[in-house]
Amino acid sequence: TKAPYLDLLKVDEIVAEKVKPAELASRALSPEWRRTADIRAVRFTRPASKLPGTVSWHSASMAVPGSSELTGAGETVSLRNDSDKPGLVVFAREYYPGFHASLDGIELKPRPVDALFVGVDIPPRASGALRLSFMPPLLIPSVLAALGGLPCWSIFFFMSRAKTKSRPRRRAALFS
Repeated sequence: TKAPYLDLLKVDEIVAEKVKPAELASRALSPEWRRTADIRAVRFTRPASKLPGTVSWHSASMAVPGSSELTGAGETVSLRNDSDKPGLVVFAREYYPGFHASLDGIELKPRPVDALFVGVDIPPRASGALRLSFMPPLLIPSVLAALGGLPCWSIFFFMSRAKTKSRPRRRAALFS
């Protein structure tokens, strides 16, 4: 995408405390940003994004109406691709292996966009509910390894305690 990172991150407010950074920021921001200042800081604000949830950008041929369901298990967004070409939806989330996407139950492969954000390619003429979720790739093997190691650790612990109980204890001499 050629969208600025501030748009992809869905930033709608910037506060600069020193004059020099505020001057630099005002030159770099687009005209939709409004500047207000008080004694301590300069604040730049713009209207909040109209895209639902964490969707931060989409192809021009796509329609993403204002409905989104964000839960602890993931995010579901309604969308429609009116083009004969694949579309792209970008989420304001840092890409990491372990993201999963599906469009009405059909698995899609999330990919990194600009090496930072999560993007999902939408097939031509597709519409429906896009579900994006995350599960760390090594979560299940890690939990299984931990559960598998617990009995071994327990056996080792109780065997070492049994050995120390069977040996007579020596008293340390305080004064020789």
